[in-house]
Amino acid sequence: MRRTQEDAEVKKAFEARNKDLWSGIDASILAAENEARKIAAAEAARLEAARKSQEEAERKAAQARQAELDRIEAEKKAAQADAERRKQEAEAEAAKQKQNEAEQARIRAMGGSGDDIRKAAVTEYDEWMTKIRHIKTNVLPTISSNADLRKQCFAAKRQITPKIGQLTNSRQEITRITQAIAGVLDAAKQATASSGGDVYTWILNHLSKCLIRQAEQEVAAKQDTAYPLARVVVWLVLLGHVELADVLMARLCKKCPWVVPVWPARTKDMDEAAYRKVMGYKAADETTENYSNRMNGITAFYFAILQTVPTPPPGASALDVDKIPLHIRSTTLWRWSVRALTPSTSKIAFLDHPMCPSIWSVFVETAGPYALKVYGKQMRKVFTLLLQQGVQGKKAGWLQHGDDKPYVKAATVRLELLLMDWSASPGQSVIHNATKGVEMEP
Repeated sequence: MRRTQEDAEVKKAFEARNKDLWSGIDASILAAENEARKIAAAEAARLEAARKSQEEAERKAAQARQAELDRIEAEKKAAQADAERRKQEAEAEAAKQKQNEAEQARIRAMGGSGDDIRKAAVTEYDEWMTKIRHIKTNVLPTISSNADLRKQCFAAKRQITPKIGQLTNSRQEITRITQAIAGVLDAAKQATASSGGDVYTWILNHLSKCLIRQAEQEVAAKQDTAYPLARVVVWLVLLGHVELADVLMARLCKKCPWVVPVWPARTKDMDEAAYRKVMGYKAADETTENYSNRMNGITAFYFAILQTVPTPPPGASALDVDKIPLHIRSTTLWRWSVRALTPSTSKIAFLDHPMCPSIWSVFVETAGPYALKVYGKQMRKVFTLLLQQGVQGKKAGWLQHGDDKPYVKAATVRLELLLMDWSASPGQSVIHNATKGVEMEP
């Protein structure tokens, strides 16, 4: 009994010791785990702080890089803007300089302004009339008095005259007739160079007569026939017959002073018949209607020449536009329009003549599209001034003839309708009733 008790006590003591041992072990493990957790938490906090610090450093570095990029881009844009500003200023200055030079050139070409412009036109007209008098008093008598020269001239005349009447707007026909006439002129030019005389000028004068006669008759009735005639003239000049431009211009002025345009003054020694001849009337009894039709035909022919775009003539591979004199170049479209729109204190400016609205209509119809294309804004200003101030504002001098000359009123209405339709067109760039046939047919 006693031994049993001792064994129980020993067992109890063992179990107590064992319990204490495991309690110590558990406490040690718990302490170690707590320490490990503390260390892990501390490490995690350190790593988190390091991450945040790294992120902050990277953010600041990115901000610094972006700020630098923004600065560089801003400086680049500022430099580009400054360069563009300087470029625009330079272009504006160049354009202004070019405009000033063009204006000075225009003033020089026009002979000034106001009365000076008319004086320049009169001077040019007088020069052409001097040339036609030279042909009449020197060239024609020389040929008439020499049987051999007269024979040469009349042979050439028979070859040229029918050719002009055969002309159509076919490229093939224009080419054929140009080459045929050029052959006659080449032979005459060579004969004149080798043996002297004025055969070449005589034939040019006859050709000019034929061209103008065709304008008075055919073009007056059908305005588009002016274009093939004009093409023949330009091609002949480009083929080397430059003097044709001078002889033709002299004859045009004799027949129709409106090609300059100028209203010739009547001198004290001129009677009515003589003055009517200066003005281009065929005879003392020619009707106003017939006169007006002829003037329209002649000016249509002249304007058609001015608006013809030079192309290489038949048999030529190159185009030498320098051969074309000023008075048959497209630049004269601008000179003519300025002269035709400029009033004069003399009261015999073209703007004051009853024929003015009719001739202006012909200009708009035959050469208006090309003039607008070449001179753009400046020609639009001319047309606008003519419409708003001249016609609608009733400042045009020709309007004073409207009450006693019904044809003036009709011509004014025609011109006004043309310009109103143009003014209402997109970009003011279309002449709705422009004469057709500018381009050659196949």
